[in-house]
Formats: sequence, C-alpha cells, structure tokens
Amino acid sequence: MKGLAVEKGRAEEVRKALLEKGKLVKGLKPLREGGRIVFPITSSISGQGEELEREFEKRPFLRGVNIKIPLDFIGDIAVVKDMLSKEELGSLLSKPNVRTVLLNRGIKGGHRVMGLEWLGGDVKYDTFHRENGLTFYIDLRKAYFNPRLSTERARVTDLVKDGEAVIDMFSGIGPFSLNIASKKKALIYAVDKNPWAVKLMKRNIELNSKRLAGEIIPINEDAMDVKLKGDRVIMNLPFHSLDFLDAALSFLEGKGHIHLYSIFERGEEKQTIRKIEEKTEKFKCELVKGKDYSATKVIGFFDLEG
Repeated sequence: MKGLAVEKGRAEEVRKALLEKGKLVKGLKPLREGGRIVFPITSSISGQGEELEREFEKRPFLRGVNIKIPLDFIGDIAVVKDMLSKEELGSLLSKPNVRTVLLNRGIKGGHRVMGLEWLGGDVKYDTFHRENGLTFYIDLRKAYFNPRLSTERARVTDLVKDGEAVIDMFSGIGPFSLNIASKKKALIYAVDKNPWAVKLMKRNIELNSKRLAGEIIPINEDAMDVKLKGDRVIMNLPFHSLDFLDAALSFLEGKGHIHLYSIFERGEEKQTIRKIEEKTEKFKCELVKGKDYSATKVIGFFDLEG
C-alpha cells in the first residue's frame, strides 16, 4: 500500500499533520528504513516526503496503552517524569520515532541539567531535534532543553525587528537565539555559564549556518558578569529570573523589551506583575500566557516594555 517516507527528525511533525488530515492508517505500524520513517497513508499528500509502495505490519497490542504520565519527545528520545509500567514502556518504544526512554528525576546543579535514568531502548542521551525548520543537536546529560517552548520561541522571533541587538541571558544550546537568527537580521548575544551548553550551541550554529540571516555571538559567562548593550532581552530561567532583572535593565539603558519567564503560585498573577513592575519602575509588564507547571504553580510568559 501507499507509504510516505520522511527524515526521522521530522517524523513526529509529519505524523501529526497526517492525523489532522485523516490520511494516516492507524492500524498499521510505520517502518524504519535507515534514517527515515515510512508512514502508511490512505492517499497522496504533497510536500511532506517521498511517496512509495510498502508492506506494513499490524500495530502491536501495546500501542493501545494509555500513558497518563507527563512526557516530552526530544528528537528520538522520550523523557518521562515518573516511572512507567512495563506495558507503558513497551508502548512508548513501539512508536517509530522513539529509540530511547529516559526518566527525568529533576533539574540539578548550577547548570540546570536533568538528572536522568535510562529506562529502555538504546542506551543514549544525545539526539537531533527538529523545531521550526531548525536542527538541534542535544546531549541531555550536558545541557537542559525544553521542547514545549517551540511556539513561544516563534512568537518572540516574530516580535524582533531587523537590526536589533538581542541578549539571550540564559541561552542554553541556543533555541531562542537560533530561532531569531533564522528569521531576522539581528545580532544576538547568547550568554550561558554552562560551558557544555555553549559548545553544543556552537555546533548548532554550524548545523544551521545556511539558514541564518542574523549573527549569534556565543558567550560562556554568568549573565550577572557580562557588560552588553541591546534592544531586547530574553530571560528564560523560570525559578530565578527575577533575581537577574537588574542585570537585564542594565543591558537596555532604560528602554527596550524584556521577555521574562517566571514560576509563581496559582492565583498570584497580579501580585507577580506588581512585583516585576516595582523592580523595573518604568517598564510596563503584561502576562502573555500562563501554563500549568504543577498542581499549585504556574509558569508565566511575561512581556515587559519600557
């Protein structure tokens, strides 16, 4: 029957597109062929991959297991936040785009790295992850990465204007910086005190060099210690971003834009906005979005303008 072959890094993105269009055959198991995944499809779909003829097996029973534990897909690695049953683990590993399952035991150390435990599949912690047309090489033992911010990174990118100087205070492997540089002719100072994160960021700049319109300058220092000037600051350090507001303001010389991410108690939106505005004085603060972080806490996406 008809199959659609796509690069493994795009498998999850294409699977969702096929589901939305009603063109994915759910009862059959996709194939792995080298670096590609071949999905069984009901009819042709243009612009997504190579169409070909293949024989597909029926899905294993474990595909029907309902996994209620929070999880993230980072490249071909599934990261879960709680222990899985044998059936749940088997169900995850039966997905064509999952090669490894890891347990996240929490963020540890000054470099904000996940404490990871291997649960099944290939024993590995590094992968290639696709986001908004970019490719990221990630080693989860060395640096933190949150795939759930892809839409937010695209939103911030849309707000940046050509010619701006942007300071990404806690850049990690570079997802905000690279998203911006891929769309805008901006100068981005990507700051992180984790030397492994900066090494990975440099590799990601090279991986995506042909797609970049802007320039990224990686800086391996603590954001408190750098002396920079810019038009826009990104503060993606949710538990401690408020502690760095004075440094962010010093980069802007009294005017500009700040995108700040902070965790607060549910129901304390107004108190948090007031606290931020008291620290920044002339800057107006808007809560753009709030997402559940836990049963009692929310992570807020704040835009500040002065």
